[in-house]
Amino acid sequence: MTRVAAAGPRKVSRWIVLFLALIIGRAAAESPFRELPVWLEESHAGSFYFFASTLPLDEPVTLILVDAHSDASGQFDSDRVRAAIRQGPVPEAREAMFTKWRARGAVQPFDWIEPLMPRPFDQVLWLAAPALPPEKLAAMTALAGEEVDGHAEAAPRECGLLAERWRAVDLAGFRETLSAWPPDHPVAASIDLDYFAETPDAELARAFDSVLDPILDLRGLRALSFCVSSPWLKTTERAERLMTLALERILLTDGVRLRFEPFAECGPDKSLKAGENASAGREQPRFSLTNAGPELRSLLLPRWTAGMTRIEPERRGELLREWSADPFAPLLSVPGMLPGPDGFYHISAEAAAGKALKVSAARGGAVAWEIRESHRSAYAMIESPFDFAAGAPRWPRARSRGLGMTANDERDSLTLERLRSLLPAVPGGGTLTVRASVSRDGERRLSAPVTLRFAAPGTTGFRAALSEQCALPYLFGCTWLRGTDGFGEPATGPETGHGADCANLLIAAWRAEGGWRFPWGGPGDLRRNLTKVECFTPEEVEAGIGIDLDTHFAALWDDRAPLGVLNPEDIVMHQLNGPAALVPLAELMPGHPAPVARRPEAPAGAVRLCFGGDVMLGRRVARDFPADGPGPLTTLHSTLSPADWTMVNLECPLSEPSAAVPFAAPPSSADWLKAAGIDAVSLANNHAGDAGAAGEESTRRALQSRGLSFADGLAAPLKVTVKGLRLWIMAWYDDGERPPPPAAMDALAAAAEEGYWPVVFAHW
Repeated sequence: MTRVAAAGPRKVSRWIVLFLALIIGRAAAESPFRELPVWLEESHAGSFYFFASTLPLDEPVTLILVDAHSDASGQFDSDRVRAAIRQGPVPEAREAMFTKWRARGAVQPFDWIEPLMPRPFDQVLWLAAPALPPEKLAAMTALAGEEVDGHAEAAPRECGLLAERWRAVDLAGFRETLSAWPPDHPVAASIDLDYFAETPDAELARAFDSVLDPILDLRGLRALSFCVSSPWLKTTERAERLMTLALERILLTDGVRLRFEPFAECGPDKSLKAGENASAGREQPRFSLTNAGPELRSLLLPRWTAGMTRIEPERRGELLREWSADPFAPLLSVPGMLPGPDGFYHISAEAAAGKALKVSAARGGAVAWEIRESHRSAYAMIESPFDFAAGAPRWPRARSRGLGMTANDERDSLTLERLRSLLPAVPGGGTLTVRASVSRDGERRLSAPVTLRFAAPGTTGFRAALSEQCALPYLFGCTWLRGTDGFGEPATGPETGHGADCANLLIAAWRAEGGWRFPWGGPGDLRRNLTKVECFTPEEVEAGIGIDLDTHFAALWDDRAPLGVLNPEDIVMHQLNGPAALVPLAELMPGHPAPVARRPEAPAGAVRLCFGGDVMLGRRVARDFPADGPGPLTTLHSTLSPADWTMVNLECPLSEPSAAVPFAAPPSSADWLKAAGIDAVSLANNHAGDAGAAGEESTRRALQSRGLSFADGLAAPLKVTVKGLRLWIMAWYDDGERPPPPAAMDALAAAAEEGYWPVVFAHW
C-alpha cells in the first residue's frame, strides 16, 4: 500500500509514472553476506567454477573439504589458471571462459582445489572419515601434501609450496577445530556425497546432519557446494537418497541462494575411476533426474524455481511439466477455508471448529505427517551491537519432526484443534508449517508444505496478528530475510512466516492488518513511524500500542489497572532471544529507560491508495465459487479495507463463459470485486477483450451497475478524486511492440499541469 499526503493540487514539472509491479521496493539492497550461495551438481570439478565465481579471489578463507578423497592433485602450470580467473572485471567474460573450460575438462574432480590456493583458499581442513587413528590421519595429511605439490619441481608456482596448508581430520578433530575458530572465521565448505558411501542406510540422515549442522552454524560461512560423485557411490538409489537429503536440508535453510545444476557437464573425466570403468567397458555412472523417484520429484516440484538452474534450463521445464502430471501427488488443503493473500491459512479459534487439514491422493497409502521446527530458538542474521542473540548462527534453518504414521488411509486428515494443541498454551496462537507424505508400493511422495497461522482465542486485529507469530524463532536482523510466501511468491522479513525480532514482530502485525506499510527495520525505524501518547483507549489498544524501551520494543497485550496508561502490571508481548512471549511489563523495565507508549498515526490529510496486480476470475474460478457464496477474493477484504481507494487489473471479460473464451467470468463476478473493497479496475491487458466487442460492453455494464470505475486504455483515462487527491490514471497494456504514442505522453504532462497526480497503470 502506498501512502500519499494530500496537500492540494500541485504543479508538477514532469509527469510521473508509477510502475505498479514495482510499487513496493525491496527492504534493502543486497549485501555479499546477507545470503548464502549454495551449489549442487554431479562433479566436484563444478565446485571450482562455483567458488571462482562466488568468492573474492584475493581474500583468504579456509576450505572445509568433506570428502572420501583429498582432491589434492596439483595442476601442471596452475599459475596460468590463477592469472586467467583474475583477468578482466566482466563476469560474463569469465563465465564464457568457464564454459569453454567445462567443455574440454580443463578442471578435474581430483585437481580443482589447488588452482584456488593460496587465495582464496589459504588453508584446507579435510574431513576424511567419521573416525580414524592419529597415525592414519597423519599419513593422509602427508600424502595430500605430496599430491598438491606434485608439480612444484617441474613447474614451480609463484606462490611456492602448499603442503603445509593441508590437514586431514576425522569428525572429532573437525568439531574440535571448529570450536577453536573465532566466531567470524571466514570459511567456504564443499561436501562430496561420497563421504557417506559406506554409511548404513539407517544412519544416513543422522550422519549427514552431524557434518552439515556444524558447518551451517559457522557465522563466517561464505559459500557451500555439494557434489554427487555417482561413480563412487554403490547404487543410483544411494546417490538419489543423498541428493534428496542435501536438497531438503538446504531448502529448509533461510537466506540461501541455491544453484542446482543437475545437467552441468565438466568435460571428459580423466580420473582413475573413469579409466577403470572405461577399461572394463562400463559407462561412467552419473545421476540422472530423468529417472528420479517420486520422493525427489515431489520435493523439487514446488521449489525448483527458474533462476535456480542456468545450465540447460529448458530441461528443468520439461521435467516439471512431466512430474506435475503425477496422479498420486499429495496436496494439502483445509476444506471450507481459503488461504489468505499471502498463501497462508489464517485461523481464528471460531473458524477452527470442526475443520481439518486434509491430504489428497492418500487412498491406499500410509500417511505420515511432519511439522517444521526451527533448529534453534535464536539466530543473528546481522552483527548485533547489543547482546541480542549473541553468538547465535547466521543462517536460520528448520528441521522436520514426525507426528506419527498410519498403516492405511484412515488418517488422511488432522483436525485444526489437534494442530493448535502443538502450540504453546499461552497465548494459544502461533504458526505451524505442516507437510504430509504418502507411501504406497515402496514409493514415497511429499506434499508441498502448508503454513497455518493460528490467532490466540479471543483476539482480533493487531493482537491476533501478533499471536500468529508465536512459536517462531528470534531472528535478529530479519529485515534481511528473503524467502517466499505460501504461494511461492517472493516475501521478505517476517512475512516469510519464519520468525521476527522485537520491532519487526510489531511491524508484521500492523502490516497484516492492512495499515500503513511500515518498512522493516529496528526500534529506531519503528519509532519514526509512531506517535508518543500519554494515555490510550481500548480501541487504540485493539489497533496496536507499541512500548518503546529504547533498544527494544514490545506490544501492549492486556491493559491492567490503572487502565489507559502504562504500568508495571500490564501484560506485553515481546520477542528477544527466543520465541515471542507474554510477560508483565515489569520484567522488561530493569535496565531499560522508562517505557513510552506509541501508536501509529497517519499524517493529517493523508490518503491511502492500494494498487493490485492481476485478478482473473475465469477458468475454474466461477465454477468453484458459486455466485451466491463467499467469493475467491474474500480473504483480501481485511487487507484492502483500510485503503481509501483500491484499483486492480481485471484480466478477464465479464461475460458468459464458453469453451471458446475460457478466461470469461459471469457478469455477477463483479460482486466479488465490490465485496473485496475494490473501487476501480484496469481493462488494458491481453485478456479483457477475449470475448470481443460484446464481451467488452458486458464488462463495462457489469462494473458500472455496481459502482466500479475502470480505465480502458490510453484513450480512456480514469479521473477520480480521493479525499481531495485528484488522480489521472492511464491504463496501458505494453505488448512489447509499440511504445505509448506521443499524444498519451503529452496528456500525462497536461494532467500534471492541471493539478492531477498522473499515474500509469501498466500491464506487461
